[in-house]
Amino acid sequence: MEIQRLKRYSLVQETSENKQQSPSSWLLWVDSSIDYYHKLQSAFPEIHIELLSGLKAKNYNWCARITDLSEVLHQALERCLKAFSRTLCISSDADECFTLSWHSKSGNGGKPKSTPMGQWVQLAKSYSTDPHSRGSETVADLIAEQMNEFINRHPLYRTCDGILSVLPSNLDKAFDLPTYIAEKVARDYNIPYLNSAIFKKRRTAQMKFCLSLDDKLDNIANSVGVHSKFISGKNLLIIDDIIDSGMTIMETCRSLREAKARSIRVLIATKTLKRRFV
Repeated sequence: MEIQRLKRYSLVQETSENKQQSPSSWLLWVDSSIDYYHKLQSAFPEIHIELLSGLKAKNYNWCARITDLSEVLHQALERCLKAFSRTLCISSDADECFTLSWHSKSGNGGKPKSTPMGQWVQLAKSYSTDPHSRGSETVADLIAEQMNEFINRHPLYRTCDGILSVLPSNLDKAFDLPTYIAEKVARDYNIPYLNSAIFKKRRTAQMKFCLSLDDKLDNIANSVGVHSKFISGKNLLIIDDIIDSGMTIMETCRSLREAKARSIRVLIATKTLKRRFV
């Protein structure tokens, strides 16, 4: 699993010395992986984005020329770039996978310290063994609002055909944070919530109790079933609260791919600092 970030970007109108194709052309300088070029192409098919190999600038990895950029599309592109720069991008079996924040950061003496989003996830989750225990819905609403902000800035997330949440390992608990957030986001955008289309084939242990990568693989493999008729041909958005090894997301994506989902995008609240499975 590779983690990327759009560290820095600059979108500037071309000067007269550089103009070659259009009087309304712009140069986009990006300090990050070339993968972000392909992400922008997918998100904005109506914009002509040409990768330039001859232009170099200090501290930028690549440059692209954008032509005939209307004011509306210019604003939409800026919003999307800002959303990318505020999140982490994780390579996975999905078409795109973003997380809003790290769950924690290294503090004094190397001891992990929760980020603000990490604190929200901890407050919103129910850690009690009591199946009737509930987390904080007020804090869960705050997480959903942050996800809504990202979705509002990303065209492909905003126009998906259906939203799902990762299935919980404990099917008996009264409050599941990913389910709560996904249902709220689906209501806010009037997008169908499709979790009735997926189901657990068997019970699985909580991934935090799996001590090795092999244990995680054995625990989650072939555990997600899909009713294909509700998934086939659809552009899907999966929502989760926290990602560690990514095994649960990968298994969910694999099952949805087999059910002929057209595209799969993932949005997660936080990513742990643990590296041993990355």
